[in-house]
Amino acid sequence: MNPKKTTQDLLNKLDLFDPDTGKKVRSDLQNCRTAVSPEMLAVLVDETIWGLSLETSFGLAVARGMLLLICRDPSCLHRYQAAIHLAGEKGPTLGRLMATHLVPVLLSGHSRIRQLFFETFEMMENAGVYTLPKPLEALDRMLFSDDCRSAETYLNLLHSAFSREMPYHRRQQLTVLLPKAALQYAPAKRPWQLQQLERVMRIDDRLASALINGMNKGLDLLSPAALLRFVSQGIDQGRTERKRGERFFALESRAGCSAFAELQVAVSLPEVQPHLNRYLTARTGREVSVRSLSVLNAGTNDVSPAAAGTCSDGNSVYLPDEIDRFDTPADNRKVYKCLARFEAGLIEFGTYRFDLEKTLEQCSCIPGCSLPLDIEGIVTDREETISDLERFIGLFSQPQLAEDLFLIYEHGRIRRLLLQSYPGLGFTCLPMFQSEAQLGLAKGENRGSLLPVYAHIACGVPTADIPISLPWEIDLMQETATLFESEMQREAG
Repeated sequence: MNPKKTTQDLLNKLDLFDPDTGKKVRSDLQNCRTAVSPEMLAVLVDETIWGLSLETSFGLAVARGMLLLICRDPSCLHRYQAAIHLAGEKGPTLGRLMATHLVPVLLSGHSRIRQLFFETFEMMENAGVYTLPKPLEALDRMLFSDDCRSAETYLNLLHSAFSREMPYHRRQQLTVLLPKAALQYAPAKRPWQLQQLERVMRIDDRLASALINGMNKGLDLLSPAALLRFVSQGIDQGRTERKRGERFFALESRAGCSAFAELQVAVSLPEVQPHLNRYLTARTGREVSVRSLSVLNAGTNDVSPAAAGTCSDGNSVYLPDEIDRFDTPADNRKVYKCLARFEAGLIEFGTYRFDLEKTLEQCSCIPGCSLPLDIEGIVTDREETISDLERFIGLFSQPQLAEDLFLIYEHGRIRRLLLQSYPGLGFTCLPMFQSEAQLGLAKGENRGSLLPVYAHIACGVPTADIPISLPWEIDLMQETATLFESEMQREAG
């Protein structure tokens, strides 16, 4: 049997039933990185034709769902087939929803999520098929981004919400409100924020809606322990009178606002952004704006100097969306100020004026320099828009080590220049950077890393305060520090 002919025959069979679906399946097959055997394809075609016989969109959903499973985890196919047939017997709309949204659930590999999905799907189906699409689309996004902790909590939330007796319009509101809220929360915080929302939902859906409003007004800044306390207080308020609880959760009552103010320690970037923008413009003499780190593309691999979760491209400074490192809002605002001042130093003192051609000319004068001197011949797998600094670091046989050493020396250079030009920074910001470096050292984060060297050169931590004892670590510290001081003296002279 000729496999190619068999494959073609199977696809022709699908074309005869529905040419458009056959065309889409062919396209999806071309994008599949795994070879699909004729046997697997035969199952896919038969199931797709069955789905098409009920509804075109159902058949296409079956084809794409099965192909995704075949390419990633064929062991899930039998469970998938059983589920879509059971749902399809109740109607093509329900079948299409199952065929679409069961795929990421199975690919997650979590039995608890799978169990919760089937239970919640059935619960929402009983509440009304209209409740399923938007909430399940949000679930897909969590699962496809490997946020399984949030997905499990979110399924519990949906189960609690749609198992409650409520009017049609309330259910309809929740189908929009819950997925929108869940996707707005930062992935790192989403699991425990959804957990508290589900906790309130079990008591009263109106209180849960009010809590969502409060989260949009700033409750999302609370730490896990603080949000737990706030929710507990709100539940107590709601037991006395539901309207009082709603106003508390929505931050519309004096009691709610006071409780929030008492518990809040985190500071969000929008709170300090105008001040930081004015500061950066005054320091650098040009329009440099503060932006959130979350606006950067997730796939970006930027080697621009960064410190404590910050980076810059020379035109904008990117800072964390919020900071809750310390126990008071004042200290967390100070962190923002110090990070902005450090990044301003990188801009002011020429870090982003790096010239690759000039650097390679200087390298040619160094005995033993083995870097290629042909700029046009530099090969990179990154985009053409990468900076000269990125290109330079990519020339080394160990780019990651080169980047680490660059950061150490460059941050050390900026530290010295900042202290010379702005002595006050030595009393405000430097102790914070030193404290964070020493905290990392105390936690043992220096094992096999250059953190001790960074702490000494970039942060100015005295060698006596750096916990190293191995001979090679001591030698590395001394040699790099000597090279750094020698180069700084040469530049100063």
